[in-house]
Amino acid sequence: MLFGGGEVDEPELGRVIWADVVDPQGRPAGEHAAIILTTKAEYAAGQPIKAVVISSKLHLGTPGAMVMMKHLKRERGHPRTGLTKKCAAMCNRIVSVEESDIRRYCGLIYGKDLEEILKCIRVSQQQST
Repeated sequence: MLFGGGEVDEPELGRVIWADVVDPQGRPAGEHAAIILTTKAEYAAGQPIKAVVISSKLHLGTPGAMVMMKHLKRERGHPRTGLTKKCAAMCNRIVSVEESDIRRYCGLIYGKDLEEILKCIRVSQQQST
């Protein structure tokens, strides 16, 4: 499957994926959108794929630990994110994902949008320690 400008779908920093994830208690939570936090080089070196979960259940999010995502209510979603519903990156929900658990790739987050998410993750991690 190809995305956007013809890149091959593979794990890389900023890719929006749909994958089977686990909830904070370690139980299967089903298929969720997520943004890959692992770089291509880290993955090639054998590091696990880490991702931040995206959720449309905003009422379950922690205030200050969410970044709203761009979305469009149309079949293919937003042209950059591929998302179709109002949702947010839950910056305190970082999960490990096996490549075999990735069901599809649907977008790419980069630039200031990715920087905002990474900053929110750092702040969330500092507050939880």
